Amino acid sequence: MIRINEHLTHHAGSCSTYTVTQDGAALTIDCGALAPAAIDEATGAQQERLLLTHFHRDQCNAAAQWVDAGVDVVIPFSEKRFFEEADILRASYDTYDNYTAWYPGFSSLQDITGTHAIDYDKILWRGVELEVVPLPGHTFGQSGYLFELDGKRYLACGDLMSAPGKIHEYHRVQWAYMSFQGHVNLLESLQTVRDLAPDMILPGHGEPFPYTHAAIDCLIDALAELFELFHGRPYQPYHAAFRQLSEHVFEVTNSSANTYIVRDDEGHGLFIDCGYTSGAPISANPHRFIDHLLPRLEAETGITDVEWFLPSHYHDDHLAGLPTLQVKYGTRLACSPELQDLLEHPERYDMPCTVPHATTVDHVIRRDDLFAWRGFEFRMEQFPGQTWYHHLISFEADGRRYLSIGDNISGISFR
Repeated sequence: MIRINEHLTHHAGSCSTYTVTQDGAALTIDCGALAPAAIDEATGAQQERLLLTHFHRDQCNAAAQWVDAGVDVVIPFSEKRFFEEADILRASYDTYDNYTAWYPGFSSLQDITGTHAIDYDKILWRGVELEVVPLPGHTFGQSGYLFELDGKRYLACGDLMSAPGKIHEYHRVQWAYMSFQGHVNLLESLQTVRDLAPDMILPGHGEPFPYTHAAIDCLIDALAELFELFHGRPYQPYHAAFRQLSEHVFEVTNSSANTYIVRDDEGHGLFIDCGYTSGAPISANPHRFIDHLLPRLEAETGITDVEWFLPSHYHDDHLAGLPTLQVKYGTRLACSPELQDLLEHPERYDMPCTVPHATTVDHVIRRDDLFAWRGFEFRMEQFPGQTWYHHLISFEADGRRYLSIGDNISGISFR
């Protein structure tokens, strides 16, 4: 055991394990093969909570023992299947003609149930606030945990990196054969860490090290060079692009699907859809929204608070950013009665493109009803086309009449 400070220790094993202690109690990040009793003995504190960064066995092999010991185990929501249904995934793994390079079966040998770490949400434990930071790359659902302790900010980053300018291994970054989706997400996650600029990085393999821009930049440069060698063109970081349609209406032109934003004069906002915002979206099996949009929202539009979300339809690429809006702003959801049950209970439906998270509909807009919001009036009605569960949303702003058609009409000719 290595003591990082009075309340934080590092334990070496099949992975790097970190334990925070407060008032005789302990919270641990990644257990590897260590049983809770072993860390209790080393720290003199009683384990209360275990946070896991990703599903790989070297990070969580003993986690079932922690569950049996009554410890609250927290798993990344995006990877819950790989913890809760590990046996099923291994049994269904194809032996032949298999192009899944990252092997979904490399998880705990026992199924693990626990509470879920929701992206961008905060976990409170004995006065310590840990923010869930999505860090895809090594895996699609990897989560980091950012927290402040004794006046310093720490980021437990899983296997995003192992040392300044280094990663633990590259193999699992290839999420699909000849695909650079994981590679691009790794680059974007490194930029996220650079923007956060914590005081110290706690890697999933390797020793803790002080954060510097240089520690990140040299790794970004190397990975960008590899991207260019493969693709024959330079890597271009993703930046959400905003287009102002009129004084109070904006479009995000490079999200997938299109995102439309209405703003009042006091900085309040309403979203119509919120598509994926990434250079390589995690958009299908699994689905995960990585927020490269909201950090730029105020500077680009003047919006400081997003009050409402109106979906054109239920497909994941249009609902992608809703959970993040709800976490960051407490955004409320309004839809037609035809869509309400599907949004609140997606588990009841065997249909394509549903999202894995249920949500509460805060207001139902019936046909011919007006939905009034800060001087704007919206109409919403069912309009089947691409799917039966589809809306038309109409409103007036700045002397113009707007109609959101979702995916009922699409194609380059309509841009």
